[in-house]
Amino acid sequence: MGEENTGFVQIAQNFVTERLFLAAQAYSTAQRALELTVEWCRARETFGRPLISRQTVQHTLAEMARRIDVARVYTRALALRYDAGEEDLVTTVAFAKNTAVEAGEWVVDQAVQLHGGMGYMRECEVERHYRDMRILGIGGDQRDHDRPGGEAAGLHLSAPTSNPDTASNPARPETTEQPWTSTESDEQASLRAAVAKLAAGYGPDYSIPKARRNEPLAEAVVRGRLAGLPGG
Repeated sequence: MGEENTGFVQIAQNFVTERLFLAAQAYSTAQRALELTVEWCRARETFGRPLISRQTVQHTLAEMARRIDVARVYTRALALRYDAGEEDLVTTVAFAKNTAVEAGEWVVDQAVQLHGGMGYMRECEVERHYRDMRILGIGGDQRDHDRPGGEAAGLHLSAPTSNPDTASNPARPETTEQPWTSTESDEQASLRAAVAKLAAGYGPDYSIPKARRNEPLAEAVVRGRLAGLPGG
């Protein structure tokens, strides 16, 4: 079961692999939606012309492909780093998962739009992908929850200790306003420190065994071994 008060740390460790797989599932589903949409636009005729012959449709399809490719390259690069033994990936993996899910949501939305009314019918495959994509932003912790803070992303957002107004104007008296301080509890601070150590590569110090990997994660992602999803 692990040591007392380390449950959250154990869960956080699994988030890295879980979010990588969710990211791969997002771009794989988006790729399938794109392929279906290209096929539809080639077959569908409007006003005597194939839908794909229209420039605005071509622009949309190109943007769909671009966003998918960004998510794919980003996710695979992080999977390779993870397989190479890099531990400090909590922040970047959260970025990749959000990037892939947001790209996937936009792509399936455009897929339904280009299919027109047919894209809203249950017998149309893109309708299912439109529904299924929504859960990926919730899995692996909700997207608003797994969005790293500025400090985790390397952005130093601590409030200044001096008043910039008085620094530029010595005649103006210094205010007695206190700088912003955290109101987190001791338990929250302890959990945050534990997660920070885990992200820094100190997982074994907490006696938490690493997840067993039957095959390299990067290989699984690249080959698209995600519950039979096409693409990837």
